[in-house]
Amino acid sequence: MSPVDLDDILGQHIEFPLPLWLHILFALLSVSGLIFAYSKLHHKYELYLIIGILSTFLVYLAYPNDIIFYILGIEEFVILGLAIHDMHRVEKENAAKEKAALEKKKDAESPDTEDNEEQA
Repeated sequence: MSPVDLDDILGQHIEFPLPLWLHILFALLSVSGLIFAYSKLHHKYELYLIIGILSTFLVYLAYPNDIIFYILGIEEFVILGLAIHDMHRVEKENAAKEKAALEKKKDAESPDTEDNEEQA
């Protein structure tokens, strides 16, 4: 029995495991969904993710050059970090808005119950 050669198993897709047509399909679906979400919510992280998804196509141009390949990897990590940071900021803003709305609702209900108790 001959030894197994990993190059034969993995083929050309060691850098990017998806076939190009599937990569294009996933990118189109995700970018269209993010564009729709951005049109409704206008969060910066959606733009970061669109840029990150579209820049994955640069991996095909970087194939023979390892330096460009690693620069693309660093770029993807930076964009992911920016997106996570912005998501966290949006989450904190939404939590503060919800808390303020609950307090406002609670304050609006409180005078009514006090007036009812005084009348009784």
